Order: sequence, then C-alpha cells, then structure tokens
Amino acid sequence: PLQTRIDNRPKALEINELHEDIRFEGLLRCHFQTYGMVSEIKFDADPSTCVVTFATRREAEGALLHATHLNGKTLTMKWHMPGSTAGQPPAGDEGSSPEKHSTFSP
Repeated sequence: PLQTRIDNRPKALEINELHEDIRFEGLLRCHFQTYGMVSEIKFDADPSTCVVTFATRREAEGALLHATHLNGKTLTMKWHMPGSTAGQPPAGDEGSSPEKHSTFSP
C-alpha cells in the first residue's frame, strides 16, 4: 500500500521591519510570486510587519532563502507560526519564546 505523508510545517513567512517604501501588497506579491504561488499577504496592526503565505512549503523555503532584498531594501524574514502575535502589542512576558531567523531547515 502507498502511504502519503502530510506536511504540516509552516508555509508562511513573517516579514519584519518593512521599510515604508515597500509596504504595498501589490509590490510584495509581485516580488514573492517569483518563488511560487502566494495565497495570502496579511499586514498586522504594525504596518512594518506582514505575513506572506505560500501554497506549498517548498515555495516558502525558496522565498526564505532567495527573496532577501526588494528595491534595495533587506527583508528580515522568519517562519510564521499560526497563533503567533506578530505585529500585536505584547500581552506580557509569559509564553515568550526565542525568535527563529532566516535559516533553512527542510
């Protein structure tokens, strides 16, 4: 019998410290679509942070590795974990966890 594995790893990237010149959904979508199908771009309460969700993990991995610059600006990216409080004010120190930076881990 053929077995199928479901990949539940994140396929969304959190982009932080977005320069005001590149905080446009259309521009970001064009940039990230080079690496695959972008299913959603969502800005948080803080406009310098957004979450880019790809159709597949492989596409997101490609973007994390290669989509590091846009219009001369460096993009600060990490894996976005569902339920994280990206762009929201901290509720306190409880539950804080170390941040994961742009490293590739298949």
